Amino acid sequence: MKTVLYLLCLLSLFATCGKEDWSIPESPCTLDMPDSSRNNPKDREYRRVLDYYVSRGIPGLVLLVRTPADGLWIGAAGKSKIETGEAMLPCQVHHSASVVKMYIGTSIMLLAEDKKIDLDAPINKYLDAGMCNHISNGNTATVRQLLNHTSGIRDFVTETKHLTDYFNNFFNHYTTDDFLHYIYGKPADFEAGTKAAYCNTNYVLLSLIIDRVTGKPHADFLSERIFKKLNLQQTFYKNEPGYPHPAGLVNSYWDRYGNGQLENITKVAIHFDDLSVGHDAMLATARDYARFLEALLKGQLVSPASLNQMKEWKYHEGEKGYSGLGLLKMETKYGDAIGHGGANFGVAMMARYYPQQDVTIVFCSNIAGFFPSPALDEVIAFSKGIEKTVFEE
Repeated sequence: MKTVLYLLCLLSLFATCGKEDWSIPESPCTLDMPDSSRNNPKDREYRRVLDYYVSRGIPGLVLLVRTPADGLWIGAAGKSKIETGEAMLPCQVHHSASVVKMYIGTSIMLLAEDKKIDLDAPINKYLDAGMCNHISNGNTATVRQLLNHTSGIRDFVTETKHLTDYFNNFFNHYTTDDFLHYIYGKPADFEAGTKAAYCNTNYVLLSLIIDRVTGKPHADFLSERIFKKLNLQQTFYKNEPGYPHPAGLVNSYWDRYGNGQLENITKVAIHFDDLSVGHDAMLATARDYARFLEALLKGQLVSPASLNQMKEWKYHEGEKGYSGLGLLKMETKYGDAIGHGGANFGVAMMARYYPQQDVTIVFCSNIAGFFPSPALDEVIAFSKGIEKTVFEE
């Protein structure tokens, strides 16, 4: 969801929507853990960084840091709803955007361990011929190539017709088939397996594969094999009570014209989640995102062999980093950072684990990551600033 910012911004200028009330009422939340953050040796430094970047235009931020020396710290700054002055709280629920791809990738690996999926089989082994025959590379790309973005299949999100249709009717009831039809009959971006390019369609197709091989909605599999196993009580994806508007969900904002003027876009973000599958649409707290990421990368969800495969990296220029099977890796001045970022109407966030130092950093902001804006620039700067605070100060 991160490769179309400028095109989406341009299209938003022509959207028929006006300045409507797209806010939602605030609802209470509580942190599901004893919080000793005030006793953390870096409490003051973390709060200083949060306050600084909120003062520069980010509506609200939640930050979680875990280090071996200092333990877990979680805090928040700014507003969860600007209109009523509600403070952002560490317990609040945020849209996942593409961070959900880690959960879909994990589910595929679990099914491979169950001998229900062959990662190197072509996807037409699991999907209907009528679908695969209309998607270029649909009969040649493998499950593994969907996972690591080497399938060459076109990204429906970036198709001009999709963007035009969507931005002129945010609340249309699109189906998954509607989204896939935007790429039907169009040439592939490249021959499967020859390069890597980030593609949301890959994860829509993976979610459909889970549906097919399990005989039930893929959301059931995520709930049963991941959320319940890890006791993720503040993670929501289709099945959980309250979805897509659970208690504690933040209000979200966009800067439609990139001029620093924030508008509430929460109802659009919620509807977008309700429509999406596989590539987006999860909701969770920073604490739950961190629990999942640490459990996955510390071997508590998949076998060592599966985790090693997930960390077989393919470089691609567009992301300035590496894609594995459901994971992304970035090379930083502090060593490799493994996890995933997310950007959509409701959020710009990052969940990263630094294996060399055994450090976890998760942050969630309620500014739309789809659109270039001064506030989004500050989120990007914050991601670098907090790394410096964690590793240097």
